[in-house]
Amino acid sequence: MLRQLATADVLLRENGFSTENVSAILFVGNNSANGHAFLDHGKTVAWFAIECFESELDARVFTMHELVHALHFAARPEYAFNDVVKQRNVARQLITEGIASYLTKSILNVTDETALWANRLPANQLHTWMTACRNSEKKLFQFIVANFESCDSPIKIFYAANPEDIYSYRAGYYVGLKLIESILANNDFSNRDLLNIPLEEMKRLVWNELRSFNLK
Repeated sequence: MLRQLATADVLLRENGFSTENVSAILFVGNNSANGHAFLDHGKTVAWFAIECFESELDARVFTMHELVHALHFAARPEYAFNDVVKQRNVARQLITEGIASYLTKSILNVTDETALWANRLPANQLHTWMTACRNSEKKLFQFIVANFESCDSPIKIFYAANPEDIYSYRAGYYVGLKLIESILANNDFSNRDLLNIPLEEMKRLVWNELRSFNLK
């Protein structure tokens, strides 16, 4: 894990990002969440539950993912959360997970599948999941539009709760990745710019992309 943190730090620096003001905590948790980031008295901390990383690739992908969250929160603290209501806000999750997935894909130079799942799923299950997301893309975007500012606990689109139902199995990450890619294609933003766009401005950009997708 320490090796993956060091490698991620080098890659981030090579891509114009500095982790100088980010601290990392490694610990053994309860085999649930593998990591995230938070603000602590003005400092940014990325944390990693090391028992959750199943392979070198898994650690490489999700170390980068969580460090991007930390850099994002450091640059724009309004994206961080300190209560469960803000944590569950669909728009905030869509943006933060979309940016973390996109920059992980870009910096590591990996496929959508690897950026979203590393090698956590068997190849056949991953193919089924990606196909379901692609085939349901418009419905997924419509679901996000209908729940954009929701903080309701029954919404599980960012959770890995039910492998048989993409609406309860991380499809929100797929939608977030696609929306961030579309925003970059339609605007003159660099990868570094993504971490500095205010939350309300990013919500406006994402909302416009969602509506555009739904009009196709």
